[in-house]
Amino acid sequence: MCPHPALLLLPLLLGACAATPFTAPNASGKGAGDVTRLVAASETKLFACNILEVRGVRGSTGVELGATRSEVTLLPGHYDVTLFCSNGQHSIKPRVQVNALGGKGYRLAGYLVDDSITIFHMKMAVRVAELP
Repeated sequence: MCPHPALLLLPLLLGACAATPFTAPNASGKGAGDVTRLVAASETKLFACNILEVRGVRGSTGVELGATRSEVTLLPGHYDVTLFCSNGQHSIKPRVQVNALGGKGYRLAGYLVDDSITIFHMKMAVRVAELP
């Protein structure tokens, strides 16, 4: 018995909707020691997180992403990063400041501040950890 044609398209549609890595134009072509990498993650099973916005702080230039991204490669600097964490019905946009150094990577993981409250009042924060 053949599967329904719509089921064959499902993996393609999910792949098209998934957040993708992004390299800032000013970081393109630079060596690994001259750029920094921000990787979105989630410490909760309820909400998947991606990078929504990267704004420059203290002289750093922000980056126009065009869409949510799972990973962003950019020049070193001080950035204000907004994650977009969603479970499909509800979304939360936690923010964090990152002092990104050249040649380093950072995991930005959204986590629930207090998961004992209702979903309408949940708050998330972001933990920053250097990637090995």
